[in-house]
Amino acid sequence: MRVFYAMLFDEVGLDSFEALSKTLYLRCLGGNFTIRENFHTTLEFIGEVDATELLQLQEILESLSFSAFSLETMQLHFFKTKGSQNVLTITMKDNPELTALSKNLRGKLKTSGIPFQDRPLIPHVTLCRKAKCDEEELIAFRPKKIILRISKVSLMQSIQENGRLIYKELSFKNAKME
Repeated sequence: MRVFYAMLFDEVGLDSFEALSKTLYLRCLGGNFTIRENFHTTLEFIGEVDATELLQLQEILESLSFSAFSLETMQLHFFKTKGSQNVLTITMKDNPELTALSKNLRGKLKTSGIPFQDRPLIPHVTLCRKAKCDEEELIAFRPKKIILRISKVSLMQSIQENGRLIYKELSFKNAKME
């Protein structure tokens, strides 16, 4: 089972990313645009796990303690993945609450001995994979700022279903009440 920790968005956030995606779709020649249900920001990618590790990951999730916070989008960005696939994303502004949450989660993962990618956190939302767009034109395009309220962290499963990528929420932890 392929899993990751993520921050999911409310309907307003999903509406905003869907509208942005439709605008970008008209500016690109093609690509695999993210479906509405899959918009998220990855907190930590784990990868393949067995049933025992999944239980550990759920316990780690349950042990997290954090307050709700806001994320703000910044700009469009392209990066290359293995095989030189263009991935079109929108990046997020640095956020101290997100940094603290990430550090807390990574510390718990290290203590538990569960392997994870341990790469620098670059918060973003993937808008399109295999994007066929004029990079310079899109980087110059300034989408409307989106402000997202983050009030839970989810443990997600990545599934290929009928040739389509689906993210399924396995469990979640709500932010503590203030």
